[in-house]
Amino acid sequence: MRLLNAALTAGATPIAGVRARQPVTLRGDLTSVTLMPVHGAHWLKAVLSDGSGALTLIWMGRRTVPGIVPGVTLSVTGRVTFDADHQPVMYNPGYELESAR
Repeated sequence: MRLLNAALTAGATPIAGVRARQPVTLRGDLTSVTLMPVHGAHWLKAVLSDGSGALTLIWMGRRTVPGIVPGVTLSVTGRVTFDADHQPVMYNPGYELESAR
């Protein structure tokens, strides 16, 4: 509840309310960060949670992104898409670090 209230206060869209191709600003905590090999390249994958839901963030061609670690609170901007399992994904989002736990 704390995360969702903070996101709404900051003017962010709740993750549970995102739609495909919608440009949004989201705010929450990173619950995991992993490196995925994809066709000989690396993608950094993180899961953002705001209390209403979770969304996968993917930085293509990146092994690391400064400040992107589990537990950090951040705001992200970009367009949402959905994967084959109908889960929301944002590729190469703009981001602003809010704080670390």
